[in-house]
Amino acid sequence: MSVELIAREGCQSIGAYDVKLANALNIPGEHFNGYFNGEGHRSVKFELTGHVLAHGDDVYAAYQTNTPSSELMASLEFWKENVLAYPKGEEPGVHNSWVHSVNSMMKFPAWRLLRDYCEDGKGSLTERFKDFASEKEIDELEERIVDITNGCMDFPENSPDN
Repeated sequence: MSVELIAREGCQSIGAYDVKLANALNIPGEHFNGYFNGEGHRSVKFELTGHVLAHGDDVYAAYQTNTPSSELMASLEFWKENVLAYPKGEEPGVHNSWVHSVNSMMKFPAWRLLRDYCEDGKGSLTERFKDFASEKEIDELEERIVDITNGCMDFPENSPDN
């Protein structure tokens, strides 16, 4: 009897929650499954604003926690043309479902990515971004991380909206 049966995390719960929050502001939205990463993950679509939250978990995902809220969602037009145009689980839709999220991770490196780099070196960046970024872009990201962390000596807190 003491077990709480309310999910407070996970893309299935938070995706539906995001739709309800938007609806409360008179912004229609809908959640759908199976396109992000070609698996059973939940995404959220807002036709009115022209946005997609690629993965419900992105609102608190460790690698997205430095992404400003205004930059968190992908373009609905991009999704319609490059993700939703393919059957669930089919390439290149699966790859394209990650494009915005990966670009955000690289543009706004979160504390978790900084830590991964400083613990595991450049290989962690190459492995994570190899299918999305050129070697030059990964080199540039490495330089930024070294600068941000003062050579892996300081780890600034995430500050996405400041």
